[in-house]
Amino acid sequence: MSCLRIWEADCGLLDAVLALSFDAGELSNCCRSAGLDVPRCGVHDRAALVGTIHRACHAETPLALLIEHRLNLIHSQAIAMLERDGLADLRHTLLHSDLRRVDQLAGVLWALTTCADPEADELRTAARALITMTGLQLLAARRTEVA
Repeated sequence: MSCLRIWEADCGLLDAVLALSFDAGELSNCCRSAGLDVPRCGVHDRAALVGTIHRACHAETPLALLIEHRLNLIHSQAIAMLERDGLADLRHTLLHSDLRRVDQLAGVLWALTTCADPEADELRTAARALITMTGLQLLAARRTEVA
């Protein structure tokens, strides 16, 4: 199964992959390593940092190449699993599990994000919806705890 390059990939899941794969310090270090001068970011700046990196990954930039290389390295096991087991197993994992309990979720999402199989499009759409719903459920639960 072939993989898309980061600038060819469906970017709808990229923010989730970045946020689940790296902390703010690692993202800042990647930016600096690729020649971008960014201030040290705290937790409150993380969304802006992820957005900056996301935009840089829409083209073949030094930062996109670095991020792609790092993601491929740290998620090589999930990529290999997708290549070995195919989309059916990945579909079952994502659609029939609580996302908070999916083993190597960032890797699973990265493998899906860069999967060149046209059948992956439908699963990417479903994964984005699941991430949104899971996040909203967690926010609603937290709001109930606070009240």
